[in-house]
Amino acid sequence: MHKTTEYTSQIIDLITRAKIINPKLGSYVEHYLNDDFKYSVVLSNNYGVKISRTLVKDFSVMPSVLEKSDIIDIAESAWKLE
Repeated sequence: MHKTTEYTSQIIDLITRAKIINPKLGSYVEHYLNDDFKYSVVLSNNYGVKISRTLVKDFSVMPSVLEKSDIIDIAESAWKLE
């Protein structure tokens, strides 16, 4: 897992949308690319979410590919960081 800044603005946009569904999500702090090609996103309230790199890449090229189920998946992936 390594820290990256690629697609930061798109990830922030996705987090903002996911916060509508899951208000306990904090604000974006930083993100990492995992070995399974998902982003682990660190949030300001000591929570994290996972977002598919493919989804982020597709969203960056064509925002209309985003489905409500994608946002729900992000919102529901939240976990408390230790």
